[in-house]
Amino acid sequence: MSKYIIINNGLVAGVRYTPADNTVLVEDDFELPETGTDFVNAYKEYLLNRVLLKYQGIVNAVRNKYSEYEVESFTDQRNEWKLYIADNNAKTPIVDAIANARGISRDDLFTKIGNNVTAIATAQGQQNALEDAIEACATIEDLEAIEI
Repeated sequence: MSKYIIINNGLVAGVRYTPADNTVLVEDDFELPETGTDFVNAYKEYLLNRVLLKYQGIVNAVRNKYSEYEVESFTDQRNEWKLYIADNNAKTPIVDAIANARGISRDDLFTKIGNNVTAIATAQGQQNALEDAIEACATIEDLEAIEI
């Protein structure tokens, strides 16, 4: 997938970016856009990519504390957390089994689940706000004022 990246002097160069291993390859046939709309759009794309990488890193930091099979159960845990929030007497067999196996109360486990749900939702909201701010920009100066 082609992306853009800002170089030291503020120019934009075409790159191929592979998120899995953070590889960045400069494309041989890339032509530097003129200042104006193409340059602004290239800079937006660069900033949007930085935002994505930042917030994916935040989410990964939450998820990396857990094994892959635990992460696979997050949706079920979140769904039971929602039931619990609506009615703390709701049946929550998955979370109950995990809490029992851990030797902790279901209330304590639901607090942990809620903290993770909130952390990821907060990151998503912050990411979306930055993306909206970037998309609303019309000039390089507007884009440079955004802190990521």
